[in-house]
Amino acid sequence: MDLKKGLSLTAFGFAFILINLNLTLGGVTLNVTPDFIGWIMLTLAVDRLGKYTDGKKYLKFVALVMVILSASVWTLQIMKPEYDISILTTLENVVAAVFMFFFFGCLELVANDYGSPRETTIRTLKILTLALNIAMVTVVPLHKTMPLETFAVIFAVLGVAAIVTAIVTLIVLFKLRDEIHEKLDAPAAAEETEEAEEAE
Repeated sequence: MDLKKGLSLTAFGFAFILINLNLTLGGVTLNVTPDFIGWIMLTLAVDRLGKYTDGKKYLKFVALVMVILSASVWTLQIMKPEYDISILTTLENVVAAVFMFFFFGCLELVANDYGSPRETTIRTLKILTLALNIAMVTVVPLHKTMPLETFAVIFAVLGVAAIVTAIVTLIVLFKLRDEIHEKLDAPAAAEETEEAEEAE
């Protein structure tokens, strides 16, 4: 287990998945922070979280599937922008939501073991992220059956909620990472101080 490395990979992995920086070149939109890089990081993070992902190796399998799926979506958006990939993106969102629900459960355990005040927030984010993804997947197909203004308002509200949730998620993950790093580094720092004092 390498918890420090695992939490760093987790924080940066989520950053790639939750932040979309798009450039338009020659009429083609290019996401310069592709999701599949984030999923590669999360795949690597699963093993490094040690006992917190014991018995949940399906997380690594799902993350690997998401690497392939998100890389396929990213490639199609560049190479074949005329293709309708809505089914693939919907599938990607559903699988990501389920993965995050279970993965946040592992992070809850980390926060609990190290006495982090982030535990409650992570639990809330776990439920909120799943609920928002389900809401988005459910609402999008309804755009043909409801008045355009109503759909626009609902979609805008969900979009803002998703952005706020993503920002809070990243802040919490990076703060959790920093907290755990400090707690894991503290004994080593204390040992070095003791050795230095003895040497004097």
